[in-house]
Amino acid sequence: MAHRLSDIGGLFRKDRSLEILTHPNPTLYQLSEPVDTTGDPELAGLISGLKAAMKTYDGVGMAASQAGVLKRLFVYDISEGSNDPHVLINPVITAYSSEVATADEGCLSFPHIYFPVTRPARITVEALDEQGQPVVLADLEGLLARVVQHECDHLDGIMIIDRAEPHIRKKALRAYATYDQQSEESITITDEE
Repeated sequence: MAHRLSDIGGLFRKDRSLEILTHPNPTLYQLSEPVDTTGDPELAGLISGLKAAMKTYDGVGMAASQAGVLKRLFVYDISEGSNDPHVLINPVITAYSSEVATADEGCLSFPHIYFPVTRPARITVEALDEQGQPVVLADLEGLLARVVQHECDHLDGIMIIDRAEPHIRKKALRAYATYDQQSEESITITDEE
């Protein structure tokens, strides 16, 4: 179920981190709405909660939709030690390279399962920062380009499982359905048929 920002207080767990929705929750497959950075009194609380949840769950990115809030924003932190979180509000990827790269991806909403995903190798994204100021991140490559694309997908209701090749998707869904969510071990699906 999607939540309004006015419901944000009810989204937190006892440890004050946001609950993360997991596949196949239908909210994860819905389109997020643009954020009004000037008229949203609960925006700062949502951003703070997303940053805390991303750190608690050892993620490198987290979209608001993963917490059940269908607003176009996400947080990310690819720094060593996870001490440099950033926010992108209303992000739009404005340029994609024709060159692609394939790498294993995981997702907090599809936990413990990793598999190869092919994405454009280089992108440019335009967004607002946490203060509502315009930012352009040009020619992003590597992990940051992958994280931005992954989180923008969440805002468009697309999960990584939707980006997998059909034989990978089948194996990943099977592994996810039988995975013991209490386990700390992860499963990596290979590209072998």
